[in-house]
Amino acid sequence: NTSLETNDIYRVFDADGVLSKRFMGYEYRDGQLEMALLVMRAYREDAIAAIEAGTGIGKSFAYLVPALFWALEHPEDRTVVATSTINLQKQLYDKDIVQLFALLETSCPVALVMGRSNYLCLHRLEERADEMPLLAHDPLSELGSLVAWSIGTETGLRTDFPGKLRGELWSEVCSDADLCLGYRCSYARDCFFMKSRKKAAEARLLISNHHLLFTDARSRMIDELDYGDEAVLPSFHRLIIDEAHNIEKNATDYFTTTYSGYDVMRSIGRLSHQRRGSKALVEDLAPYAPDPALPGEILGVISLLGESIGYVDTYLVGLMQKIKSMSLLIQPQMKPQLGDFIRLAKAVVEYAGQLGLLVNRLLEDGKIPEELEHRG
Repeated sequence: NTSLETNDIYRVFDADGVLSKRFMGYEYRDGQLEMALLVMRAYREDAIAAIEAGTGIGKSFAYLVPALFWALEHPEDRTVVATSTINLQKQLYDKDIVQLFALLETSCPVALVMGRSNYLCLHRLEERADEMPLLAHDPLSELGSLVAWSIGTETGLRTDFPGKLRGELWSEVCSDADLCLGYRCSYARDCFFMKSRKKAAEARLLISNHHLLFTDARSRMIDELDYGDEAVLPSFHRLIIDEAHNIEKNATDYFTTTYSGYDVMRSIGRLSHQRRGSKALVEDLAPYAPDPALPGEILGVISLLGESIGYVDTYLVGLMQKIKSMSLLIQPQMKPQLGDFIRLAKAVVEYAGQLGLLVNRLLEDGKIPEELEHRG
């Protein structure tokens, strides 16, 4: 049912093949040829192949060549390649695939896909620059160099920034789903994150990483999506996992729920806290509320939510000190012992739900001025 044949692989990897003739310094390796043949067979037979390859065997080319041939012959059947680190991901995209296309004198649409926080948000950068104009216009400052770089970069990826950046600054200017204005953003057309996702949707080969792969898997599990649907990643049906011995830890990380009282308070703080002498956002929105009592109700629920988060945090600190661990595996037999925690956690969820409903009511009439929407 496919024209991908054994001869295609021998033509590339054999002792007198394309790589030997065109790749200066290339050495024929039995293991590389054997691995490429196994990957090709897995594609042809819709099989799962677990391959252990020694260092220096050239495994990247051994899986990329069959993936490329398959992409050329089956453009509708997208392949995701997931690496263990962003550095290896960048090496595959910036070096290995470029070399491979040149050696084989062919190409297909390929996209580099990273998690959202790896991309610069131009709107958040503008906000930061407006808050610190002197530093923003100083090319020697960290913020100034970031502003200058943002004008010329094509990717907006942190890994492409030529200098060092403090994590604190990047967290203030990176793309963030909770703060994204979507199509209302004045930078929507230039958004690095959205451009990368558009390119991914058009690609036949996606170069991703373990973390993003499991973020996608978790999203599909929660939303009950199969791999013919778009989730964090576009639809795909072929998967190559490099450095697969690391996936157990990454899978555990991404199928574990992480609670952060700080993150919740940070989110609700944008509603209730004053900024630079101005009123709290809820107070500024009060004149546009469909019900005059609504802003007061929102502040009341924020207070109850903050109180509940404090109780949960206090309980968790005591529990973690007792078990001497920062993670907790909740097994069915433990639930009776965690009655207080479950009750407190349910209160946080309940108040957060109430807050969401009240905020939606506040915004539902659509008369909120644009500058206040941007503050949210």
